[in-house]
Amino acid sequence: MAPPIAEALLGRTLVGRYRLDAPLGRGGYGVVYSARDLLLDREVAVKVFAPRAERDDARFLREARIAARVDHPGVVRVFDLGRDDATGCAFMAQELVRGPTLRDWLEEHLVATPAQAMALLGPVMEGLAAAHARGVIHRDVKPENVVLAEGRDGVVAPKLIDFGVASLVEPGEASPGAGRGVAGTPAYMAPEQARGEGEPDPRTDVWAVGVMLYELLLGRRPYDADGTRALVAALAHAEPVRFARRVPAASAALCAVVERALSPAPADRFPGVDAMREALARCAEVSAPDAPWSPSALAVSTRTTREAVPPAPSSPAPRPAARWLVAVAVFAALAAVGVTGARLGRTASPVVRAPSPTKPSRVIAAPTASGPVAASATPAPPPVAPPTARAIDPRPRPRRREPAAVVGVNQAPVLAPPGVD
Repeated sequence: MAPPIAEALLGRTLVGRYRLDAPLGRGGYGVVYSARDLLLDREVAVKVFAPRAERDDARFLREARIAARVDHPGVVRVFDLGRDDATGCAFMAQELVRGPTLRDWLEEHLVATPAQAMALLGPVMEGLAAAHARGVIHRDVKPENVVLAEGRDGVVAPKLIDFGVASLVEPGEASPGAGRGVAGTPAYMAPEQARGEGEPDPRTDVWAVGVMLYELLLGRRPYDADGTRALVAALAHAEPVRFARRVPAASAALCAVVERALSPAPADRFPGVDAMREALARCAEVSAPDAPWSPSALAVSTRTTREAVPPAPSSPAPRPAARWLVAVAVFAALAAVGVTGARLGRTASPVVRAPSPTKPSRVIAAPTASGPVAASATPAPPPVAPPTARAIDPRPRPRRREPAAVVGVNQAPVLAPPGVD
């Protein structure tokens, strides 16, 4: 039987008890409806699955049984499981959780303070710890699977949902997906999960929570790539994340929590999410809710697995051709200023002649309205002369010869022409 269309089942009552009122979402294995439990007169969520094959039916039943094993306020509760003979659909009735997802919260707020991150992830880590204690590994922890339910007192209560790819690690239990390829969401997969190696354990979920913590604090994930295959390949050879380099102002304790949770080797991570939660609660930034949180401008995502931190944004350096054009423009501007200064000098500036080796230098100054211009060895920028000022040509002029002195026979100077008494 083909997967049911959401609208085709609206208004139907499964097993005479669960009336399907409206679709809430669609996943890879079924559709989730808001429904009414007619027997207990309460709202519930019903996940309906129309199997295409017998193995798909078994997988759906397994998901329901795994989710029902965990009884914790941080995990959505499962109420019932069955199959409707009229439609041939298997279904799972569970707690109806209304509210935005953590992904919706991130799209609105972009970044969380460490105290906010603790409030959002703390209940999820407690629910995961309860699941791990029952041998359940979620394997698909991500912001889309965390619903921020609002209680009657207005307090947000995060809840973990969707155990579709969860695994059991109890002795004798076969883990679905082990040895059958990669299962989960690539952006939140642990390196060993991306490689498809080994059996899942609590440290697989520790990695996913570490990615969400990094994303909350910096607004982006620690690893990214173009396309799913490239991302899986990058995660398979992931290198350690240096959170201290991205947020230099963060405390050493907070950096240690993030970096340990995102250790590529499982043995280097926290043994469980409960240990991670306790370490995060001891950080100074978490105990001070009002402390400002401003990630550095260098806090950027590692687009590849390399740890190179790009430099701070700056204006691009001009190209060689641009430098040459700038130099020509500056030279032209200086030349224009020189020509303008020369024209102004012809109208008002004094002309200073170079000193001669045989006679003292003479300074010729143009008269002004208030008197002659004082001579100066280094002329200062002159004021603009009035229109009546005599213009002096600054070009060199031929030196005027002084008349030779008239002397007598005994070389004495003659004071008057001969014949004049």
